[in-house]
Amino acid sequence: MENELKQLEECIITDKNDLGNECEQFSEQFYKIGVLFTKAVSLRDECEKDLKDLEAVLDRDIRSDANKTNTKVTESAIKNLIIVNGKYQEISEKYLQLNKQVKLIENLKRTMEKKADMLGLLKDLLINGFITMNSVKKSKKDLKENDFNESLTILSKERK
Repeated sequence: MENELKQLEECIITDKNDLGNECEQFSEQFYKIGVLFTKAVSLRDECEKDLKDLEAVLDRDIRSDANKTNTKVTESAIKNLIIVNGKYQEISEKYLQLNKQVKLIENLKRTMEKKADMLGLLKDLLINGFITMNSVKKSKKDLKENDFNESLTILSKERK
């Protein structure tokens, strides 16, 4: 899952020189992120269930052992014995890692939602003629100073 996440993290980078391709690939990328998010949540929830099941089994065993030996055990002592159990710690660590992955994928999903908004705004600007594909391909640094000033003049006239 980590390899898939690394690959999909590259989707957040927008190729300003190929906005058409960005728009075409966006739906597929967003779908893949959604599928990965669903898998991660499912694995995390399954791990959480395993953790709770183990906690119940350990609780039962600790109480049973205490009954056999006529030993009084407090609730906090039972909790502490569960927490220091090796298997419990192992599953707990796995749960924390899975929860971290869910959060990372959730952030990636939110970022892609923002990218969708941005692509929509760029589309609107293109349709309304406020920018052209040529102006998107070039940055201010790439344009000669005269060309840049001339573009600003043309845009301000078009807006009036």
